[in-house]
Amino acid sequence: MINVSAALRRTREALGLNLDTVAEASGLDPGSLNSYESGKLEVPGDVLWRLSDVLGVPIEDIDTEALLGRHLAVMAVRFRADQRVVPDRVRLAVARAASAARDYVQLEDIAERPTRYESVARWPRAPQLPRREIWKSGRDLATLVRDRLGIDGPVGSMLNLVEKDLGALVIWQKLPVDIAGYAFCDEIHGPAVVLNVNGRNQNELVRRFTLAHEACHVLFDRYDLEGLSRFDAYDDLYTYSDDTRDPHEIRANAFAIHLLAPEPRLRESWTRERGDIRRVMLAFGISFEATRAHLGNYGLLPFAERVVRVTTSPSDEWRAAESSELWYPAFDDVPIERRHAIAKLAFELWVNGRITTSRLRNALRAYLPHDQLSELAQLYLGTLVA
Repeated sequence: MINVSAALRRTREALGLNLDTVAEASGLDPGSLNSYESGKLEVPGDVLWRLSDVLGVPIEDIDTEALLGRHLAVMAVRFRADQRVVPDRVRLAVARAASAARDYVQLEDIAERPTRYESVARWPRAPQLPRREIWKSGRDLATLVRDRLGIDGPVGSMLNLVEKDLGALVIWQKLPVDIAGYAFCDEIHGPAVVLNVNGRNQNELVRRFTLAHEACHVLFDRYDLEGLSRFDAYDDLYTYSDDTRDPHEIRANAFAIHLLAPEPRLRESWTRERGDIRRVMLAFGISFEATRAHLGNYGLLPFAERVVRVTTSPSDEWRAAESSELWYPAFDDVPIERRHAIAKLAFELWVNGRITTSRLRNALRAYLPHDQLSELAQLYLGTLVA
């Protein structure tokens, strides 16, 4: 049997979190948490549940060292390379996302849905990253995905493609403005893309690129936990020339832009639109920076040429394609990580009598009265599903 006190301390330290941070996030005083971790006090069930949620590891359900080790392996890998520069708020956010992704897997099991992690196995292992012209690997993988999914023109909705066609959960988070997103893909959490709603992702055209970039990680870096360990920054998006940058990121950038705007279609559009970069942007639903970099990489628009007075906002069409209930005021009581697919599936199961009201509240991490839950269910199932 696992020692719960030791497991708490081991988990906290594996995630690089100090005792004060975890105590505050759990609503405990540091002295009490220290007593729980040292074994001086027995951990009450409700406290253990709160700590497990904060740490992103279900310690209340883990009964062997081997199982704890599996959870910690997929959680802690994200912080190993750069532990000192990852702030506590980001570590806690990763734990919340991991908890949400794990809960979604459990809800899918109740709904008797196929395992999404096994479904991504239909995509082949990515070839070994080459030493030069890494971008070609990303381009070829994007071509493979477009061909398999039968995509000829622009991708109508990256949100739908990631969720419905690729089977990856999309989790929204509020992160520091320099982070674009990150990904999970393992048996515990399933394939999941975490998207920052702060910073440039507020623009739907940027959001589409970020979703495509993270989809590459989910599909083709899933056997390489180190390849998934990075937090993708906005400043690293779009360019895919060989340099000192992580080759996984070069490949993911090339994958993203060629998934959204394959080179033959890009050339056709550039000629058809007579060099109007705004029209090319809106034809493919890609941001100005991505369009400029992509055109430059194919010699259609030299990097030295300054393009000014280009409207960077998306059209109403692209806003609608990538919209989400994320912003609905009715969901303010539900943590942002759980407002999208998790809440939708939980309400479906609740309405159909597959889970109890208590289980619904647990999935939402919001302890709302029954009448308010009914109103939210009507909004979800009536507006978003029907």
